[in-house]
Amino acid sequence: MTLLALVGIGFVGTVLWFINTEATAVVYHVELGWNPVLIATVLSLSQNGMYVFLYHGGGRMVERWRWLGKRVERARVRYARMLEKAYLPSTFVAAIFGLPPVLAMVTLAQGFGYRRRQIFPLTLVGRFIRFFTLAMIGETLFLWWQSL
Repeated sequence: MTLLALVGIGFVGTVLWFINTEATAVVYHVELGWNPVLIATVLSLSQNGMYVFLYHGGGRMVERWRWLGKRVERARVRYARMLEKAYLPSTFVAAIFGLPPVLAMVTLAQGFGYRRRQIFPLTLVGRFIRFFTLAMIGETLFLWWQSL
């Protein structure tokens, strides 16, 4: 696997759930021996590339792709009260833990009146933390799984 493959997985895996960027972070570190900082940097930058696309084209994509529209709407309804009060902290938490889905947070950001410069530093740092942690913990989990 190459750096270009990692970029592609990070970018496309943002919207296609079956291309798992989290598992990719673990595999690149455990199986291929890549540095977790490099992995986390590439995956977080790649995912943020897709987030920029979603931020600007999110409205059209939500209308065109029903599955995405349903996912965004579910997140909007489920987390509406929290999002109105704490959108930026919620976005940072979503970038690290995945709840609420960061995909929905980025797509809804303009509707809540947030600009790129407010959202993307949070998603970049949050995703870096997520992928770095997964790569590091993944090694321990992988070794534990092999010992069973």
